[in-house]
Amino acid sequence: MVEDPSKLGTELNLALATPQDERRKSLDLDVGYNNAFDQWELIVKYIGSLQNLSRELGFTYVELKNSFAIIRIRSELIERLSKSSEIIFIEKPKSIYLESFNVSDISFDEISASRQSILEDSSFTGEGVLVAVIDSGIDYNHEVFRYKNGKTRLAGIWDQTNAVSPDDEVSAYYGIGRFYSANDINEALESGVNLPTSDFSGHGTAVAGIIADTVPNAKILAIKLDNGYAGGLPSTSALIMAIDFAISYAINYGLPLVINLSYGNNYGDHGSNSMVEEYIDSVAQIARVSIVTGMGNEGRAARHAQFMLGNTSWQRTDFIVNPYVLSLNLQIWRSFLDVVDIFLTAPDGSFIGPFNLYQEVMTYKIPDMDISVINGYPTPFNKNQETYISIIPQRQYIAQGIWTISFNPKSILDGRLDIWLPVSEGTSADVIFSTPSEYTTMTIPSTARNAISVGAYDEKTLSYAAFSGRGYTINNEVKPDVSAPGVNVTVPRTGGGYTAVSGTSFATPYVSARAVRLMEWGIVNGNDPFLYGEKLKAYLIREASPLPGYRTYPNPEIGWGVL
Repeated sequence: MVEDPSKLGTELNLALATPQDERRKSLDLDVGYNNAFDQWELIVKYIGSLQNLSRELGFTYVELKNSFAIIRIRSELIERLSKSSEIIFIEKPKSIYLESFNVSDISFDEISASRQSILEDSSFTGEGVLVAVIDSGIDYNHEVFRYKNGKTRLAGIWDQTNAVSPDDEVSAYYGIGRFYSANDINEALESGVNLPTSDFSGHGTAVAGIIADTVPNAKILAIKLDNGYAGGLPSTSALIMAIDFAISYAINYGLPLVINLSYGNNYGDHGSNSMVEEYIDSVAQIARVSIVTGMGNEGRAARHAQFMLGNTSWQRTDFIVNPYVLSLNLQIWRSFLDVVDIFLTAPDGSFIGPFNLYQEVMTYKIPDMDISVINGYPTPFNKNQETYISIIPQRQYIAQGIWTISFNPKSILDGRLDIWLPVSEGTSADVIFSTPSEYTTMTIPSTARNAISVGAYDEKTLSYAAFSGRGYTINNEVKPDVSAPGVNVTVPRTGGGYTAVSGTSFATPYVSARAVRLMEWGIVNGNDPFLYGEKLKAYLIREASPLPGYRTYPNPEIGWGVL
């Protein structure tokens, strides 16, 4: 842990103070660390230039738009980095998770009703608009991504998981991956020799396929996220670099751009205050860019608890840990105005706390478990305060049973308190609150103010999809903005053919495709050269339709209505 931790995110402070063997067993503390080089990949906000600082400290960096950067630096140099006047704030990467809910074993030949109705209106096909699908890769051989003459419909593929090629400008700049142009893809299609890029999960192929079906003349830029950190999962640093590259590509070729994101996590206060949200909010204001992101599938996952603290009475909440949970963390967010002592009780009755030190790691050993706690201060991006609790087993699994978090209010001026467990895809078995809140369950970065956030509904029953993440943000900002079909959606699958899937992952590309058509009408056809970003969001909201059973709009389930 550095001497002056004020410029470091809470989780980074804890990670630096945690021995590496413990970090490796944790859920997220090791994300961003490269053991082979004792090096961290960090997201920073800076002013001025990093060039002289890079020479002085010997780190490498990738400059991103709007004075953000990815820095790769040895562990012992982070303290000196944090003391530099050029550095405003430093955050470690977080794992992000796909937002697919389930996949049907049944194959479908027909296109869903909503896509068919869009296809019948052939006046706008996406001509002249670029869509960046930032996901798990793409099966470029699938027929949906090829014209009738056999040529590819893709603008290119940046596979961040591939080895860096010295003659590839994209990988040379960002330090990861390999870019394959449309010419590279066409040569592979003609020769029958496959490029070394794939989509093992099929998620990216499904998402891009919905867009390809709906706006057949739009150019698709597929970006496969790097999964080189803990658990083989992509990280927020990989995501930020992908967004940065997509915008640079669109600017270079003079194309309006829609970015589709179907990933998310629970790390943050859900108020557009993390570095990844700040980055998205800043670049979403760049000319001719619209960013569309899914709300996640945490609506009924019981991973969020929220209540109001009073000035006198203790309050508590329980969470249940089922067998075979490998590691766990919790974030408790509250106003910096509120002073409260926090305690934790394990299933065996072990009672620890109060957690009342600030910017210092508090460590506890109870039977078979190591528990670390840190209270952060507000940051340049966030006026709220976080308490981060990491539970790591000394052997293999977290103690199963009922855990209790207790709160003893000392001075309460605001009173709202939110707790998030990791997203349901992030733990090895069920971990749930006994009295959860189904609201403010959207995943980050759908909380970003300037993103277009998408919930899911069932177009056959005209009903809200209960799994879909719900709003509002902690700042009471409306999320989702709109909702789209996300239940039993027909999608291309890797290797050919179609299947049915559910999740906000697959609602999101419907809205991305609609955004493409609006930008084609406005920007490409000259009807409105400023139809992007917040203005485009307003158009989508205005044309949204109500669902039966909802009288109040907007609402936390479907936002302003459905596509």
